[in-house]
Amino acid sequence: MKAFQGQVGQDAEGRSLEVGADDLVGARVARRVLKARRRAVVLAAVLCLAVLRDLYFPNALFIPHLSLPASSMIWLPSVLLIAVLGLVMVLPYLGLGRSPHFRHRSEGGDGLGKLLGEERLTTELSGIIDQLRWHRSLEANLGGRVANGLLFEGPPGTGKTLAARAISEEISVPFMVVSASSFQSMYYGQTNRKIRSFFKSVRKAADKEGAAIGFIDEIDAIGTSRSAMGSAGNRDGVAGVVTELLVQLQSINAPGRGEKLLATLVRQSPRPVATLLETLFPPLPKGKAMFIAATNRASELDPALVRPGRFDRSIHFDLPTAQKRRQIILGLLATRPCGASILGAVDLVASETGGLSHASISRLVEESAAIAWQRGGSTIESSDLWDALAKLRIGLAEGSPYSSDQRRRIAVHEGGHAVVGWFTSGIGRVELVSILKRGSALGLTARAPEEDQFLVSESQLRGEIATSLAGLCAEELILAEGSSGAASDLARSTDLAVQMVGRFGLVGSLISLDAVRNTDLVAATLSDSRLRELVDGILNTERENALNILRLNRDRLERLVKALLEREELGHADLRDILGDRPIAESIDLRDQVVSSSDRTGTLNE
Repeated sequence: MKAFQGQVGQDAEGRSLEVGADDLVGARVARRVLKARRRAVVLAAVLCLAVLRDLYFPNALFIPHLSLPASSMIWLPSVLLIAVLGLVMVLPYLGLGRSPHFRHRSEGGDGLGKLLGEERLTTELSGIIDQLRWHRSLEANLGGRVANGLLFEGPPGTGKTLAARAISEEISVPFMVVSASSFQSMYYGQTNRKIRSFFKSVRKAADKEGAAIGFIDEIDAIGTSRSAMGSAGNRDGVAGVVTELLVQLQSINAPGRGEKLLATLVRQSPRPVATLLETLFPPLPKGKAMFIAATNRASELDPALVRPGRFDRSIHFDLPTAQKRRQIILGLLATRPCGASILGAVDLVASETGGLSHASISRLVEESAAIAWQRGGSTIESSDLWDALAKLRIGLAEGSPYSSDQRRRIAVHEGGHAVVGWFTSGIGRVELVSILKRGSALGLTARAPEEDQFLVSESQLRGEIATSLAGLCAEELILAEGSSGAASDLARSTDLAVQMVGRFGLVGSLISLDAVRNTDLVAATLSDSRLRELVDGILNTERENALNILRLNRDRLERLVKALLEREELGHADLRDILGDRPIAESIDLRDQVVSSSDRTGTLNE
């Protein structure tokens, strides 16, 4: 679409309009010219009527003189009081149908530059921006049409609102944002009125500025599929809201009141008069109104909303990979004073923040700046970034308020997680082992992925289960009995085993229980005796594997427990000194985020 740049625009009558910019500027200039012409025509008509009145009716009084008898003045206070009371009762209802949007006036700038690390998204949005900028040329030269609506879908915090705002900033057009829930009203019919008012406001702004962006956040609040609604009363009300959305999206190019009035006059006037009206009042150029909706539950939207002609295109937003996280962190730190040590921490922090969204990473950098300010520093150092990561992902340490027996049991439990995790390949490296209390966690073993994972293999899932059960196994091996601290580990291990059997088809059966809609996967799997035996077999097998690893490395486990009791928290370098070098991980072609890098196996519950 950039091939159209530099062409000369045209006004409403097809004459060349030297604007030297794009279709948006051309439309704004043409609209101002035509509106000035209309005002001049109306003013000239009024002056002509005034002259004719003075010539032919010099003494005529067209405005009658109003006079009230003196006796009627006694009723004036009562009339005014009734009028005031009427206004007090009516005025609150007049604003119920107003659009609840908030308007941003974009003055231009590098909007896409804020989408750090998103090359694919930037390329896709650049095409949309070019089409908006040259929408008249696109239609005139190739017969193409810009999408009426875009649907941004993806997990929370992935930059959907930021991307919509970037489009408006790139072409300097109004950005009108509204939350879908703000359309809802307790009065019947007012929700529909608010929706109509919002679409009308966006169309009006688009006509004035050449284009406008209307952004509806969390559209699933009013766009839920009509086939999935409950009672008849609720269905009728919500279905009417969805229908109103469909009608408004289909009527983006609907004419305004003035255009309707002019068209009626032209249609009902004699041909010479109609021709004169069309000459004196040519149609104003229409702007391009684009509507963008955001949701993280696109599957729940009504199918009619996402058909062509409404939300024509769907753009998916993903959680950033390690490389993207690195670019985001560097981009955010570039606008802040940083010390020389910060660059050495960026790569490691990016690798250990798997599963975090753009918003979470931005919060991480902001937290590091706050930590630097609290310690009185003038720059952000690597230690501030690490402290911010620990605070957001793990929590602040509260010390070790345990008795000696409980303290040793927690150290054994976390040591078991660390040893099995250290000698199991493909599940990430152990970065931190701690027996300090953090919130409800009495201790933790934190692992970070060695690379981004998009799929998970059976061996990786089994390794995760073995590592989760290792805390209980270590207690049984060293202390001769387990404890309630393994409750969360057992729950996680059972969930992974259930997914292997009932969802992934990796053990025993290829039947996916996900095919049965609205079914609890765990309940459905464990209620079947054959599938329950498969799940129990996986857990017992991996429990034996964890015990074998601990038996082979019992001396290392005891050294680790002793170090934890002395120092309470050990990092990766400390673990390498105690446990030795990790085994070389086998190459794995399957990658996944099913096993989240934020999971901290070994967490004990009170």
